Amino acid sequence: MKRNLNFFLAVCSGIFLSWAYMACSSVPDMQLESAATAMKEMENLDAAQYAVKEAKEAQSSWEQSQKLLDSKNYKDARTYLLKTKGQADMAIRLAKSARELKRKETESWKATIDVRAQALKTKYQEKSSAFKPEQKKEMDEFLAKIDQANVDLKKELEAQHYYKTAELSHKIMGTVNEGEALMREVTGAPGPKSKP
Repeated sequence: MKRNLNFFLAVCSGIFLSWAYMACSSVPDMQLESAATAMKEMENLDAAQYAVKEAKEAQSSWEQSQKLLDSKNYKDARTYLLKTKGQADMAIRLAKSARELKRKETESWKATIDVRAQALKTKYQEKSSAFKPEQKKEMDEFLAKIDQANVDLKKELEAQHYYKTAELSHKIMGTVNEGEALMREVTGAPGPKSKP
């Protein structure tokens, strides 16, 4: 009985060791596919812009895993692929959260820009006769910059590059402010009241 048990344990150990050896010596297809999918999603979310450290670490692990796969060191490659997936997943979570904040920020700025830019254009049409030629040229340039920047903003919003849209919104608002300042200078209208 004891002999049969020892034989059984020896066979089981042999099977387990064979399986472990085969697992370590075969291409880690599942881990490779999982890590590649996470890396692609990370890239699609512009995670390198929102989760710089995590995206950088995921990229570094990915590159290391590829070198190890090329040299057929599948055991270590598997470890780096798991690390890649973990870092990429973390970057994805952070990117999703940051993207949502940037999207909301952009929408808020865009609503203000649309109202104030339209008001500036309307007032300029009404008061254009009060502008000297050089002032007219300057205002036309401001309005052209605003229009072009709005076209760029629309493209970036469609592409969901929210890290770009937030920055672009701030720039457009700066140009609107400059146009409004010129309008006040020409028309003599008072500027916004400063808080005490």
